[in-house]
Amino acid sequence: MIKGTGIDIVKIERIKRATDKWGERFLRRIFSEDELNYSLSKTNFFESLAARFAAKEAFIKAMGIRIDFKSIKIYNEPSGRPYLVIEKPLPLNLRSHLTLSHDTEYAIAMVIIEEL
Repeated sequence: MIKGTGIDIVKIERIKRATDKWGERFLRRIFSEDELNYSLSKTNFFESLAARFAAKEAFIKAMGIRIDFKSIKIYNEPSGRPYLVIEKPLPLNLRSHLTLSHDTEYAIAMVIIEEL
């Protein structure tokens, strides 16, 4: 049974401007070290950062709670499939599903929270 859904779209330029203005302070406030390392290894790293930012927002919307951005981490399976790791794990009866996409201007993420 679906407990919640969340979707968020981010203009990639917004993440670039925030990084230009606030630098590492902004990046470290929002993203984990692993997320930064993964994204910065990409040719178009702002697309990857924007997608992760959107995923964090989508998760917050799906859960209907306010939580620190760094408590939500986005990783990728070897296949490339993204998944969420939450600092305070979800209750055992909940499972999250995540999808990310981006192009040259926008990044989007959708999260579904499933009750088992």
